[in-house]
Amino acid sequence: MARAASNSPAAPSRREIEMMVDFLGRAAEEFSQHGVNDFPWSDSSEAREIFEKLIRYYTDKHGYSGGRGSVENEIAQFGTGGGLFTFDFMVMEYFAARCKELLENNKPALSKTELELMSAALDMSSSWAADNGYEEANNEYWLPDTEENRLFAAAILKAAKNWQGIPSTVEIDESSGEIVLLECWVATYLAERCKAIAARM
Repeated sequence: MARAASNSPAAPSRREIEMMVDFLGRAAEEFSQHGVNDFPWSDSSEAREIFEKLIRYYTDKHGYSGGRGSVENEIAQFGTGGGLFTFDFMVMEYFAARCKELLENNKPALSKTELELMSAALDMSSSWAADNGYEEANNEYWLPDTEENRLFAAAILKAAKNWQGIPSTVEIDESSGEIVLLECWVATYLAERCKAIAARM
């Protein structure tokens, strides 16, 4: 699906990083509970470095070795067969933690390859949300009705304009007075932001 280009600043804002922590963290939990998909990686030197960090992170946190006995064996097993691969929820959880580090510890900014991988993970989560309960209330995303949030919501609608049923203007819930969006739209916006920033690097 075609995406709308963003004219936003050339790095994710703190608010966007906070949203990525939230969205990727919840997506990782959700994706670990349903059919697991392989997550494709490019086999560049930087991608392999990130891949190895991900495997070490996941093994340290979960003791996940698949019976292979060591992190090195895990890396070797996941990195065979003509390219790198991991499972989707592993990528989502790793980048949620990576973004949380950025917020808490002033870690180095996200690289081009990291942004590209995050964009792919966010695209996967938004597509899944759209295919599984697109109209359900638990997929709604609410924001207080402020001028700043109206501008932010308008940017989200622009990025997600090709989703079926998306409104042309920001909608306000009459009972709560809050801005109403769908999570898949927000994830699409965040994926587009990562993709656009990476393209300028």
